Amino acid sequence: MCNGEFAKNDDYVRLVLTTTEGAKGNLTRDELIPAVKRFAEREGSKRILKGLYDSLGSGYYPNATGLFVKRQHFIVEGARLDAFARRVVKALFYREKGHRLPDKYTVNAINYRRMREVERLSGDDRDFWSFIITELIKRGQRQAWSDVFAYSWLQSPNDPDATWWRLEFYGTAQYLCSTWNEAEAAR
Repeated sequence: MCNGEFAKNDDYVRLVLTTTEGAKGNLTRDELIPAVKRFAEREGSKRILKGLYDSLGSGYYPNATGLFVKRQHFIVEGARLDAFARRVVKALFYREKGHRLPDKYTVNAINYRRMREVERLSGDDRDFWSFIITELIKRGQRQAWSDVFAYSWLQSPNDPDATWWRLEFYGTAQYLCSTWNEAEAAR
């Protein structure tokens, strides 16, 4: 992936994250609005925004008190968000471990909205996911940058380059990620 594609993904993620319910009223988020507007005004953004606009809809969703209220929604390009999460984990891996993730390793990124499906497909091993998330919350080494981004991570006891990560944006867990040797994961 080239830097131009990275920049498009970054802009798209910024657009999605600044329009989520949890970001509303956040001062740091409000400072990003001019950058989101510049993205929306660029000619190269038209295709991405058309897909977003075409997916706009509305429906009744429960609010914080449990009342159903009418709200707008849009379909998110999960592949762009996943690519961003993988890149963030690679950067955090370097920050925490002091070296790049080896080439034979891969970053697996699971958005929190897909966790129920992952657990369902895990069959008898579904408790594993709850265990990992609980461990990341209880024992993970957590770092936060203001109220915008935080992460926690755990080292696998079996492999010095196998790790688990929990990424949060605006106080909400968005991703569970792991780094694994591709050959070992294929077994």
